[in-house]
Amino acid sequence: METIEEANTFVNKVLSYERNPTTDYLTRMLFMAAWQTGTTPSPWYAEQAQLPFEQGGTDFPLWFTKYELYAPEIGASWEGDSFLCRNKAVNAMNASYGFIWHVDHCSQYSFGTGREYNSDPQRLLFRTDAINLSNATRPSILWTLGCDPNAFNYESISETFMNNPNGGTVAFIGNTVYGLFGDEWMGNWIFKSLFHDKIWNLGDAFRSVQGMNNYYFGSYNQNLLGDPEMMVWDSIPKNLVVFHPDTFWLPESIFTVIVKDLAPSETATVCVQKGTEAYAVGTVPNASSDTLVSFLYKPYTPGYLNITVTCHNYFVYEDSCYIAAMANSVYLYPRSYFIFDDSLQTWGRVDGNKDGILNPGELVQVYFDIGNSGTQLGYYINAILRSNDSLISIKSDSVVYYGNIQPGEIVHKDTLSGAGSYFGFYLKPGYPDSFLAYHRIPLNITIYSYANKGGDNPPRHPHRVLRFYSAQRSTSRNKQ
Repeated sequence: METIEEANTFVNKVLSYERNPTTDYLTRMLFMAAWQTGTTPSPWYAEQAQLPFEQGGTDFPLWFTKYELYAPEIGASWEGDSFLCRNKAVNAMNASYGFIWHVDHCSQYSFGTGREYNSDPQRLLFRTDAINLSNATRPSILWTLGCDPNAFNYESISETFMNNPNGGTVAFIGNTVYGLFGDEWMGNWIFKSLFHDKIWNLGDAFRSVQGMNNYYFGSYNQNLLGDPEMMVWDSIPKNLVVFHPDTFWLPESIFTVIVKDLAPSETATVCVQKGTEAYAVGTVPNASSDTLVSFLYKPYTPGYLNITVTCHNYFVYEDSCYIAAMANSVYLYPRSYFIFDDSLQTWGRVDGNKDGILNPGELVQVYFDIGNSGTQLGYYINAILRSNDSLISIKSDSVVYYGNIQPGEIVHKDTLSGAGSYFGFYLKPGYPDSFLAYHRIPLNITIYSYANKGGDNPPRHPHRVLRFYSAQRSTSRNKQ
């Protein structure tokens, strides 16, 4: 991809294929192969791909329909539906097939359609043909053994198939250099990984052939254009039956999602997310009765919680649940923070290298903004920072006073807020790099408030701070 338009085309194809595919072509497969004299006939490999696994095949689904274009059309061990040539190949691609299996001579700019059996213009399909394909909302997953169609150092025909906004392919697997007749088994192995081994992510199915049987040359010549995480359909998608609450109450609650009537051996993935505040994911395996997953969910503010459920051979389920604050409630949360790590020479209460990043050996100041997403005024708000980690030393006076906070208000603190507006702590030398790499610093911030002015027993609002996105300069503010 070299332009925004090409990037948009690719993203739109993948999202359409995964989330809202046109279904009538997903279980159709096109085989195109030409026999190179002196080798095991490629049409024979195509026929082998359609056999059960026990007979050396891929467990090709019995419910699939297929169309076979071969040159020659009929041989001693195969029988096609028609003779392979350019016009019939273009017409078949426009008729739309979920999968295409292809073996013939190719180049960086052409795609063989019985090259040794036809004369021009029927022997080759060119980039002009690929860009003019009109299979629109039915893009194919294409595998080919031909030489060079996926050459990265050329404006190759693989890119044309992928960049066609009105059709072409959603994924292309082919050689970046030359291919060898006799390696047709690699395409069969990829489809065996899909159909027999149930490896539904395209990248994992493609990876299964890399270095297979210690054969590196041929398999490493091939590359995948497409989204390796894309889930591949092998039947007409069904609708998921999902139940969950319509309303969720702050500050925290058990959120349960029920998935009904999953097909045998299928597992659904459930994701719940509210912006950058809270995210949770769980799986729901098939069972004889309704299956569910529950989360202890703790968002910060009112708004909509997005629920997404995915499962192989089911349409994506997307819905939302409204998060509301209960009446007469005070709910305090750390809205954002930034790290100040200047030097003793310019700021006497810190000792850092001024890169805005937490580093072992630094004495830093952390400024938190505190918000109130409840429905009632919070009185006399204080926050305390603590840690049980022996490699973190927190100043004994790391208590910050925020005053009263109105419902919906966020109180801002920074270096201009004066003394007592920050938390100070020291990250001792030898702090594990693995923790720093993932921004996991075990700190706890507890916010105290009085529900009523002058109350004696302050409610506590504990929050575990696990992520410091501290790779920004100290003047930036970072969301929790």
